[in-house]
Amino acid sequence: MVSGAATSSSETTLLTDPNVGMKSDLLRYLILEVEGGVYTDTDTIALKPIDKWVPAEFRDKANLVVGIEFDRLNGGAWADINHCCQWTIAAAPGHPVFHRMVNRILGSLNDLSQIHNVTIDRVEPSSFEVMNSTGPAAWTDMVFEQLQEYKPSLNDTADLSAMTGPVLYGDVLVLIIDSFGMG
Repeated sequence: MVSGAATSSSETTLLTDPNVGMKSDLLRYLILEVEGGVYTDTDTIALKPIDKWVPAEFRDKANLVVGIEFDRLNGGAWADINHCCQWTIAAAPGHPVFHRMVNRILGSLNDLSQIHNVTIDRVEPSSFEVMNSTGPAAWTDMVFEQLQEYKPSLNDTADLSAMTGPVLYGDVLVLIIDSFGMG
């Protein structure tokens, strides 16, 4: 925005909207559910071409590709939980994890509006609430539920810790932490 330029009411709303992160999270899942494809945040850099992400032996089997974002093995601030990465996702259209996620989000938004005693458009969520309703914690829960359908012996996200190579669970390919790593 140029200094001194007039700001439209839609620009002002966008800049002050407390739910912009939640809206972009929801949009990401809706587009991937309908269209499929690859989503990646604008601040990511592909260190490998997309066609090299999935090893040849999984290419005709994987309909959803996710990576581990934080691994308990690494310690640090997130050592108590594993997160599936949501800043980069590859998917075939119609994968059931997205339907799960959209339902999770709608339920969470309804819960937040009741907790805050406001309509959904007036909710001003905390970072924790965003992470658990539309962000990486919610995404991890829904991906993990999907993985458990394919492999009921998975008990906890810790079971995904210390992976040394990609693992296919049903049609979900889980990549190791360095696949979509940060820093």
